[in-house]
Amino acid sequence: MILKQKIIQVIIIIFSLLVGFCTPQKIVKENVQDHIFQPPVAKKIPTVQVINDYEYIDNYQWMIDNSRSDSSVIAYIEEENDYADYILAHMQSLKDTIFEEIISRIGEEYENAPTKWGNYYYYSRREEGKPYYIYCRKYKSLSAPEQVVLDVNKLAEGHEFFSIDDRVYSPDQKYLAYSVDLTGDERYTLYIKDIDADTLLNEAIYPVNDVDWANDNKTIFYVSPSEDNLKSKIAYRHVLGNDPAKDELLYKEEDNAFYVWFGKTRSEDYLILGTNSRTTSDVRYLDANDPMGDFTLIKPRVQEVKYYLSNHGDTLFIRTNQDALNYKIVTASLDDPQQWRTFIAPSDSVYIDGFDVFKNYLVVYEQHNGVIKPHIFNLKDENDYYISFPENIYSFTDRWNPNFATDTLYFTYSSMTTPSTVYAYNMRTRDRKIIKRYEVIGGYDRELGSVKNIV
Repeated sequence: MILKQKIIQVIIIIFSLLVGFCTPQKIVKENVQDHIFQPPVAKKIPTVQVINDYEYIDNYQWMIDNSRSDSSVIAYIEEENDYADYILAHMQSLKDTIFEEIISRIGEEYENAPTKWGNYYYYSRREEGKPYYIYCRKYKSLSAPEQVVLDVNKLAEGHEFFSIDDRVYSPDQKYLAYSVDLTGDERYTLYIKDIDADTLLNEAIYPVNDVDWANDNKTIFYVSPSEDNLKSKIAYRHVLGNDPAKDELLYKEEDNAFYVWFGKTRSEDYLILGTNSRTTSDVRYLDANDPMGDFTLIKPRVQEVKYYLSNHGDTLFIRTNQDALNYKIVTASLDDPQQWRTFIAPSDSVYIDGFDVFKNYLVVYEQHNGVIKPHIFNLKDENDYYISFPENIYSFTDRWNPNFATDTLYFTYSSMTTPSTVYAYNMRTRDRKIIKRYEVIGGYDRELGSVKNIV
């Protein structure tokens, strides 16, 4: 993850741009010494583009440079940077002040709430003066010795730019697949780490934008962008120890409106190969215990219809907007996946934001008047209820919930008066336990305010 301080700096720069360009010109003129900077003007080189049989002229196609080596593109970017530095020079003191104030409210050293998966508790933490997260785990108990899985600070040493994206553990939790971008072009290199040995396997795959594991702990499925497009377009299968250059091509998306992604059901029964555009999607699935098998299409694409799924045994739970502007939940059997049966009917007032499937529960995240209300369905006795909260306006975020056979749902709750709080909620007893409440630095007092829904 990129350093919070860098993110803050980006926010400050954006703010400064908004303020700076609204500054009267006389202030800018006061900073002029030897000459007046003129804003750079990009040259126009007409290029014909054809999309959906429509032809248009793109004057700036020449700026697309995935190699990051075109001297004319680099020169223009440097001109833009020089001009921005000149325009914003008079605001450096303000930027420094805002930056220090924000940092004083955040704190540089903290530890995120742990999540238990199998025999391990996983969490991340940051140390003062270090820009990136350290990913850790503990075996069976939070009082056990810490094992550092990945220290991104060490990985980033010596690099001007460093971004880490995918972090996916093998099902046996022996390996970690993670991807790294060293240039900012969002074309990542995938590495495989043996966690206990603290060594990398002798293989790296480039470029990779998405990844997941089969249940044999040695077969990886990943997506690569096409040469002329940053969108994930091409799906491959890789077996550890094999030459990545010989990886099997599974699927190639030809429509530029779509991208390709991999996922896995929480049950770990099936791997998912999905394709999405802004308005349309489809899904293929593969038995995760048969990694060399073929993916099966659930339902062919229908324009303006999107659907997402997970499984509960041989039953599929599907969230779709087919004939449902606010989405609905349907079910289908693996034997006949195109025959959908309504489980939660569409509503004009309730938006179905997502869902999670567990061994004994279905959790549907329903949005009521802009607020998420988790709707719990007991799949054993068919009873259902909503999780209640003390305030009627709040922010709810579901967290990483890796376990299938569990009664525990992890989520984060906050409001304008309640600091961000991580809960472990028991879906059987309806009890909740605070795992972590994040500190608010700078004189916070919740009694000085209140939250009320006036709509």
